Amino acid sequence: MSDLRYALRALRSRPGFTLAAILTLGLCLGANTAMFTIVNAVVLRPLPYPSPDRIVSLSLASRGIDEEVVDDADYFAWLANAKSVSLAAHTRSSGAVMLNGTAEEIAGMEVTAPYFAVFGVRPLLGRAFTADEDRPGALPVVVIAERLWRRAFASDSAIVSRTITIDGVPTTVVGVLPQWFTTLGHAEYWRPYHLPPTRDSVTYFYDVVGRLRDGASLDALRSELATITSRLEVGRRRMDRGRVPVVMTLHERRYGDRRTPLLLLFGAVGVLLLVACANVANLALARAMGRQREFAVRLALGAAPWRLVRATLCESLLVSVAGGALGLALSWAAVVYFVRLSPAAVGNVERIRADWGVLGFTFVVAAATGVIFGLIPAAVASRQDPQRALSATPRSTGTVRQQIVRRVLVVGQLATAFVLLSAAGVVARTFAHVASVNPGFRPEGLVGARVRLPAPQYTDASAGPFFDQLSPALGVFRVSRRRRTWTRYHWPACAVARCLRTR
Repeated sequence: MSDLRYALRALRSRPGFTLAAILTLGLCLGANTAMFTIVNAVVLRPLPYPSPDRIVSLSLASRGIDEEVVDDADYFAWLANAKSVSLAAHTRSSGAVMLNGTAEEIAGMEVTAPYFAVFGVRPLLGRAFTADEDRPGALPVVVIAERLWRRAFASDSAIVSRTITIDGVPTTVVGVLPQWFTTLGHAEYWRPYHLPPTRDSVTYFYDVVGRLRDGASLDALRSELATITSRLEVGRRRMDRGRVPVVMTLHERRYGDRRTPLLLLFGAVGVLLLVACANVANLALARAMGRQREFAVRLALGAAPWRLVRATLCESLLVSVAGGALGLALSWAAVVYFVRLSPAAVGNVERIRADWGVLGFTFVVAAATGVIFGLIPAAVASRQDPQRALSATPRSTGTVRQQIVRRVLVVGQLATAFVLLSAAGVVARTFAHVASVNPGFRPEGLVGARVRLPAPQYTDASAGPFFDQLSPALGVFRVSRRRRTWTRYHWPACAVARCLRTR
């Protein structure tokens, strides 16, 4: 406590040094904490499912390119013959849900019955889908997310068996999934995905996930699926031959392409922290050289060298802790801004949040930073020659060794900062080049709208007249319509309107 009180008085007597050190460390620790928060959520933290390493994502690759989907022939062959995995198909969707008398488009998913068992999720209320409910002709049912249940239905415990309208179709709610169950696309409801084996010449493609059975491994699954797929080669069209199964964990599928750039950014801010340490260490060394008489007097009065080291380290730790607190505040703001800026670039953005791991990381890094930049002034204090220090002139710049240490710190700081600035300049120039590429059209006044027409009221034939009436009704817009081609037979009629502002 005596050392802490002394350190507080010493820092208060030099407010310029204290503020400069805290701000420098706060900025760099904030950058490190923000990047660690993102890396921890995307790279390090496992997916929030039971035994997430057993959940796999399956697809087909053609000519070395992962298509990220599975065609119907392979999917049903795997479903019937694969013994080492339980499979489920799914796709993203959206629907116009009637909530309190108003239609609201809500993101959802269509899934086969085993989907929830693959992820190991149990409904908070009600049940999941049965095997009969994902077949054509089954009664329309839906499972909703807990956040939709709380937001739109006021956490009504009688929601199960209640009928809601989705795309104009009365649909029965059979279950509510807990808040921790997250999927790509922020789905708030799940409907059965009707996938009868096709008997026509059209090929359909599915997103497929699976859970490894007990005793099965990824290598065994790859070998099994390769054997099943090879049997289908004879009946394939020439353009479809040569496909091979791709098996990877769900975590690899979601975040594999983001791991390297995030780790590179994390390494860059780590180097930035080293620059800050060198900067603050240089400031602390200069300050310690100005306190040589003070240290000499304390040594002459009988203070042990280790006592001066402890007092000096107390000062550096106080500065680093204050910088860490500032860094936490800055990192929180940075993460919030990052999530709002480009949530689609990271995946499940709700996973990106500060937790005890982030707080522990910040504390450890702040403490290590305080020790690192505090070692040099501590060494100056402990190796003091009282007689020489007391006889030195006030303008003395220190011993030759101390001057060499200061020059090494300055050179190292400049060299590292130059590398970081060069890399940042390359990235900024690349970004500016990409942003200035001519898109081939005039983007001024161009807006896009996705108009989704419910299937019961509109078919492919009746969608055209709707847009013919829409164009003159808008008045200030000229509307061009393009029809989107879907590879799933059951999808409701959709169209996309691109509106060009004319005045």
